[in-house]
Amino acid sequence: MGMKLSSAFLAAGFPPPHLRYEAAIGAGSKWAGYEVLAGVVRDLLPVLQKFGIATSEDIRIETLAARLREEVTSTGGVARLPALVSAWIRNRES
Repeated sequence: MGMKLSSAFLAAGFPPPHLRYEAAIGAGSKWAGYEVLAGVVRDLLPVLQKFGIATSEDIRIETLAARLREEVTSTGGVARLPALVSAWIRNRES
């Protein structure tokens, strides 16, 4: 729902919310984000297979975190976790 939060607040009769868009990034061999990314792909694997985007053989989920770690560290790169969008308002009545 992320990018639709503002319109959802307005549709519910609330004032325009404060919005924040964040994504954790990391690098190096010790960053725990590689396992998080592999977990996201693991959760999406049934959908990827259903729509013919990738097979379990393509993804090789058991080694994905290690392969991501190797790719990022060997190239001096940075990886990013999925973005999180938040919205909030202040209740002026309290």
